[in-house]
Amino acid sequence: MILNWWHNLSVSKKLFSVVGVMALLIATELLTLYFAMSTLSAVRAFVGGEGLWSKAQKNSVLYLQKYVTSKDERHYRLFEGELAVPLGDRMARIEIEKPDMNMNVVMTGFQQGLIHPADIPEMVKLVRRFHKVPHLARALEKWNQGDQLVSEYIDLASQLHDEIRKKESSEAQISKMMNQVFELDARLTRVENEFSFALGEASRWLENILMLTLIFAVVTVECTGLFLTFSFGNRLKNVLGEMIVATNAVSEGNFKYTVPVHSKDELGQLAISLNRMISNLQQQIHDRETAQQASQAKNLFLANMSHEIRTPLNAVLGFSELLQDSNLTDEERQTYGSIIRRTGNSLTTIINDILDVAKVEAEQLKIEMAAFSFTQLMDDVYTLMRLRCDEKSIDLIFEKNGEISDFIFSDPVRIRQILVNMIGNAIKFTQRGSVTVKYQVLNGYLDFRIIDTGVGIPEAQTTQLFKPFSQGDSSVRKQFGGTGLGLVISQKLARLLEGDAGLSETHLGVGTEFFVRVKYIPQTPENAKVVADQVAKADLDESRLKDKKILVVEDSLDNQIIAQLFLRKSGVFADFASNGLEGVTKATENAYDLILMDIQMPVMDGYAATAILREKGLTIPIVALTGYAMKEDQQRCLSVGCNDFVSKPYDRAKLIKCILKNLS
Repeated sequence: MILNWWHNLSVSKKLFSVVGVMALLIATELLTLYFAMSTLSAVRAFVGGEGLWSKAQKNSVLYLQKYVTSKDERHYRLFEGELAVPLGDRMARIEIEKPDMNMNVVMTGFQQGLIHPADIPEMVKLVRRFHKVPHLARALEKWNQGDQLVSEYIDLASQLHDEIRKKESSEAQISKMMNQVFELDARLTRVENEFSFALGEASRWLENILMLTLIFAVVTVECTGLFLTFSFGNRLKNVLGEMIVATNAVSEGNFKYTVPVHSKDELGQLAISLNRMISNLQQQIHDRETAQQASQAKNLFLANMSHEIRTPLNAVLGFSELLQDSNLTDEERQTYGSIIRRTGNSLTTIINDILDVAKVEAEQLKIEMAAFSFTQLMDDVYTLMRLRCDEKSIDLIFEKNGEISDFIFSDPVRIRQILVNMIGNAIKFTQRGSVTVKYQVLNGYLDFRIIDTGVGIPEAQTTQLFKPFSQGDSSVRKQFGGTGLGLVISQKLARLLEGDAGLSETHLGVGTEFFVRVKYIPQTPENAKVVADQVAKADLDESRLKDKKILVVEDSLDNQIIAQLFLRKSGVFADFASNGLEGVTKATENAYDLILMDIQMPVMDGYAATAILREKGLTIPIVALTGYAMKEDQQRCLSVGCNDFVSKPYDRAKLIKCILKNLS
């Protein structure tokens, strides 16, 4: 009857039954095994504790005997110290026997008895579970007897101590008391041996019981598992065989395979569903993943960037409109122009942050190693960050620990970017108090610690700190602003410099500490000075541009005006073309010293124009002006014949420096 019921049970219920029964039996076996191991471990701990108890008691007799001989109080103190072990064990035993046991008292007692803290909970469980078992009860009785003898021993030692400290102590009395001590010691030895014997008997009894229990559990699990497996497996073998063939075909990419349907039961329904799944699986997976990725990327980008881009853009447009007012004073025009420049720089920073993250993820961010003055870099960072701190009336403290070479070999631009991001983040979230930057050389790294007295970070949000576009929650962005890119960029840059960056500690309402580490490669002042002089010459020798002729191929009239104003200040004669085709014509009909070539233009783009000019044999430098910032775009510029490239937006210094480099 039971077998018929099992055979007629639905497939899903059979599976649940097999899994449930097996899980229950295995869990029971594991619990039994754990109980056996922990119980035997507790017995082992008791054996070890008894050894410590006995050793301490014997040592105390030795020190007491030395005290009688030498009358040196130091030996009596050592005697008292050795008795701390049996006294601690006694305190623990008394507390364990109470119905309302205080675990803290037990822990204190056993630790005083030199028992390892990890063993104490299992020792307590062993006593409270099996204290009525004859073998263990006998061991506990001997333990109690030993504690009583120790009390007598302590009282006798105290009397002996008092006798010795008398001005006219009796040597006969002292000798008599020491004989009593030796008698107590002998009695304690017998009790200790009886305790060990009783504990051994209890251990063997527990071992036998636990072994029988484990054998029973293992046999039960194995027999039940074999019965359920063979009973259920034989009935499913044929049907599942066809499904295995189908799934193997699908796994090899054959989505045209169908499973024969022999019945209308659950297995038949499964076959129908499998056929339906096979017919649509590939397309559905592709469509779903594509849609999810596109939606996630779009929502993430728009949600985090919309506010940060619109805010400076609104200021640029608003103050640009105000500048058209002819009634403005010179001071107002200068103020509005400064605001436009500052907000434009802010917008550029946001865009550069986004591009830097993309470059790092694509492993395209370039590290440019050079020798430079580390002291000068730190002074520059301090000056820049001090202005931000002054705006919020908070202190900025730079603290150097130990010796650091004035000149080091690394990427100064990226180190500066990391420090500005990390310190700027600390300033942003600090309303009062200070931001402290501690730095030193530690284990071959430049180690920076950025410590603020700001709002702190909730523990739940610390895992989001170094994820792109993340600032803990939306309230942070609303209150403090920012893109959420600074920390992640800093961490990735630090890792590119063979270091790391991360959160050291944070406390709500107290402050936060971040760390930054980069590889430390000291340089001699002579090597660094050569590099610095070369850079200085390239930066300062702008007079070489006077009377040079440069062709600017740019479709944007606004950008043509900006380029003309930048170049005019250096004495450059600038000619212009509005697309690539016009640029090719002018470049072949006129003589120029250099060409600034925009990439994205109507009629003919900069790639095609540059390639044509090189085919015609033009050898003058061509510098690409591109809004594309990825490595593959820059490589494409170089591959068609450009000598260099300048990413938009660019300032005058950046443009002039690139021109000077390519004309040298």
